[in-house]
Amino acid sequence: MAALVAPRPLLISNTDKDRIFPLDGVVDVYTKTRRIYELYGKLNHIGLQITEGPHKDTQELRIHAFHWFNHFLKGEKPLIDTTAVKMFEPKQLKVFDKLPSDEINTEIQESFTKLAEPAAVPVSADEWSQQKRQWMAALKSRSFRGWPDEPGELDVKLAFEAESNGISFAALDFTSQNHIRLRVYLAKRDGVANQDLDLIVLNVLDEEDWDEFLAMMQVGFADQLKGEHLPKPNVEEFNSHAKMFKAFKWGMAYVAPRGIGPTAWDQSKRKQTQHRRRFNLLGQTQDGMRVWDVRRAIQALRVVPDVNSVPLWIQSERAMAGVALYASLFEPSITRLDLHYLPTSHREGPIFLNVQRFLDIPQAIAMATERSKVRIYQNGTKGWSFAQDAAKKLDWPEKQLQVRDMTPRKER
Repeated sequence: MAALVAPRPLLISNTDKDRIFPLDGVVDVYTKTRRIYELYGKLNHIGLQITEGPHKDTQELRIHAFHWFNHFLKGEKPLIDTTAVKMFEPKQLKVFDKLPSDEINTEIQESFTKLAEPAAVPVSADEWSQQKRQWMAALKSRSFRGWPDEPGELDVKLAFEAESNGISFAALDFTSQNHIRLRVYLAKRDGVANQDLDLIVLNVLDEEDWDEFLAMMQVGFADQLKGEHLPKPNVEEFNSHAKMFKAFKWGMAYVAPRGIGPTAWDQSKRKQTQHRRRFNLLGQTQDGMRVWDVRRAIQALRVVPDVNSVPLWIQSERAMAGVALYASLFEPSITRLDLHYLPTSHREGPIFLNVQRFLDIPQAIAMATERSKVRIYQNGTKGWSFAQDAAKKLDWPEKQLQVRDMTPRKER
């Protein structure tokens, strides 16, 4: 990209202790770009400035930029006798009171690359099988390439096990990848052996769900959760779950992928943007690595004694439902997916590298529907015609995919 500026003047500036853009990378960009300027015979149009400092717009960087602007914009080379102070407040630089209705800036990134054409519904099992293989290969090589080459040991350790109000509650710590330890919780009726459970539901939590989980479970297990920032207890929800466990031999598991709950980073908007950028610099996305975390949570549950034969459901909400959806495509024997308010397109999340170049969420739903029962809960029923039509065309079981309208009846 830097070479595209050639032969126009280009100053590459950075500090020597920038942890986001390391010095050797900056010098490498300069060296390679300099060759292009040399071909143009314009070596005097490219410059490199390195000053001491961290990832910050320092005064030293600005003063050198002033000199560069004076030279190439004004044709002057005066001494810089003005310090790099802020000359205007941000509001003084504001151009519009409100953005024009025809502005394209907020979505300009969508024009940078060609998105996949709407997928055609397969007309045969062979065509579907071929299309599915292509999509799965693309996901592995283009969207989830940042996953570890070697999964490594799960190293599952029991963190605690307790009982309250007839509920058995345990926590298992596991390694998602090197230096990433996560925790999966398992609740069930006290006294019911794992092999006697009718099913286990793995709840994949986003930040809102995590707070609700803590509010519910602290009612009976405040001591076990005392290391967390506990919200106001939700006694009603805890009692509701206690009744459920008493009535059914179900297990409820909970996992918060990286960046959620116990592993949450600074939640300010600016810091969240920086975290997402750092994943991108590693050839990953935050959501893409969360898919890996969910896969590892599934694997961790299955090494619990006598759990491997118990049917496993996965449940999640909002963009995290998309994370759960994709995790299910890479793990065997997922009996059912319950996805609440799942976005109908990756434009609303989750964010994966390159994914819309070859598929979107409705196609992922179709792949999941072939493997598992899928229940989608949302307002209205639109958005899933590709998966519904594929299910009919390929003669999948009639109730394999169901879209349930959660709109209040009086609003329908």
